[in-house]
Amino acid sequence: MNIFYDIPTGNWYHTHENAELFAGSAKEEISYKKDHSNQPLIPITIFPGNRMLAVGILTVPNPKKESGLGGNLTLFRDLSLYLLKHGILAYVFTGNALHSESMRGYVFSSISNKWIECKVPFPDIVYNRIPSRSYEASEEFQHLITLFKDYRMNLFNPCFIDKYVMFEALVEDGSLTNHLPPTMILRNSSCLDAFLETYRHIYLKPCKGSQGKGIYTIIKNDDDTLLFNSLKHSESFPDFASFWETKKGIY
Repeated sequence: MNIFYDIPTGNWYHTHENAELFAGSAKEEISYKKDHSNQPLIPITIFPGNRMLAVGILTVPNPKKESGLGGNLTLFRDLSLYLLKHGILAYVFTGNALHSESMRGYVFSSISNKWIECKVPFPDIVYNRIPSRSYEASEEFQHLITLFKDYRMNLFNPCFIDKYVMFEALVEDGSLTNHLPPTMILRNSSCLDAFLETYRHIYLKPCKGSQGKGIYTIIKNDDDTLLFNSLKHSESFPDFASFWETKKGIY
């Protein structure tokens, strides 16, 4: 079965006469329409209950981009096209899309090579790809979580992950232990000094960071001088005490 989006009416239709089709978590009925000339057709997979699946990729607005969407649009495009290839409707949406009765989202068109805004069914699965922890802590996001539960949407990747919590989870899998570097929480200068003395070249990264921000390396040389590196610059220190006095406020 194929579906298509009719721009004049702003609705989705299917092409199989005398067939029923329901979409999304709200089981919205997709009607049949015979005339679909010049409309790009999307083959879909039919699941039990005459249902098609809808996956919504959640991000934030970005008025500086042509699409108006923030986040990793290249990833969103590739994921959308992959799901469409397997008969699953995929689209990107922002937080305010669920504040109205008719949900709006963005479907990627491989024909025009851009995101097309259109009416979409409520998603069966929400893939959370918001790019900032500040939005995750906002009232708007917490309201979205409530709506997802109310509409029985399955939320994948529900929150940013604490890096050390992730490390502890991986350590529990014995097959991964040998692939994990020694890791510890930076609690004070003594534990860092001892860790650096043992391993000589270490990484510092924030537990709640993302996108590579706030990551540093420290190298302890044979003469006990330290080289402190970030993505943008390097600094040298004659000893650990001088390093700690200068940099203790970064975490």
